[in-house]
Amino acid sequence: MEITVFQGIINLSMMFAEIPTGIIADRIGKRNSLLLGNFSLLLYYILLIISNSFYLYIVAALIFGTGLTFISGTDQAYLYDLVPENSSTVKYLGRLTSIVTLALGIAMLLGGYFQAINWNIVFFAGAIMQFLGIIILLFMPNIIYDSSQKISKTTRIIKKIFKDDTLRNIIIFSGFNVGMVSTAYILGQEILSNIGMSTKYVSFIFFLDTIISIIILSLIEKITKKFNSQIIILTCIAILIMSFAGLLSKNYFIISLSIIILSVCSNFTDTIIMDCFCCKIDNNIRATGVSIFNMSSSLLMSLLFTSIGFFGNYYIYIISFLGVLSSILLIKLIKHLSYDSPQTN
Repeated sequence: MEITVFQGIINLSMMFAEIPTGIIADRIGKRNSLLLGNFSLLLYYILLIISNSFYLYIVAALIFGTGLTFISGTDQAYLYDLVPENSSTVKYLGRLTSIVTLALGIAMLLGGYFQAINWNIVFFAGAIMQFLGIIILLFMPNIIYDSSQKISKTTRIIKKIFKDDTLRNIIIFSGFNVGMVSTAYILGQEILSNIGMSTKYVSFIFFLDTIISIIILSLIEKITKKFNSQIIILTCIAILIMSFAGLLSKNYFIISLSIIILSVCSNFTDTIIMDCFCCKIDNNIRATGVSIFNMSSSLLMSLLFTSIGFFGNYYIYIISFLGVLSSILLIKLIKHLSYDSPQTN
């Protein structure tokens, strides 16, 4: 229960901080926003190392959630600022997602072993990574667009984004699906443990997911050039539906395969959809737009994690049902994804 409360607080803080930090990133520059995020995460790990109180853990969770919002969305928006002109953006977004996926996979694999020795080793390693990230970012350019391009009021930014059918539908329907996949993935370790799998086997499953995701994402540019984007999304929708349904199985292999496919397919689908989103939105409000998208999925996740205790052992049925529903609703995006290799402006 304490774990779900901790995760719920992280998601709530992310939900409330997403849009403000996105606006800050567009104002002060995305590099500076990433620096604030890395510094917040560094402070988070330090608090976990020195903390011996659950209340201090709550403070750490708030800092962590807020720090993540300085990074989430901003990293993608910053990438689009740096992509060479007339280059295929989906290729670079696929590479970014691959690197993030690889880092998470290595962290989960090593974390399982470090955890068995001492949790402080995990926290100390996290602190070192954030410190290195700060050093690297200091040598990166900070791009701030001309002040005449800025939209001064938050309400105007939100209205401008939601007036566009493509941006609005991606935020609502893709945000719903990403939130469900993320929830299932986070709870995947618990689901596998509840059916008797060892920690080492669970770590292997998530590491295997990482390897497969990296391979698929490295091929994303070739796949999107060879096949129509609408056909790709329809195929992914069918796969997501079957994978969410597979979570209800009692079979080790089917559940493991469902979690892996959910992650791989979602990473692939989300990369295509977010590439369309980022290419569609103005560069001077891109970080804010992606933050709004992230907030929609964070809102769903916070509601699920804070209420999951009320469902008891039936929570998996709720996740499976909502996951299937969110996958079906992705059909609403098909008409918006008939584009050919979007390019940067």
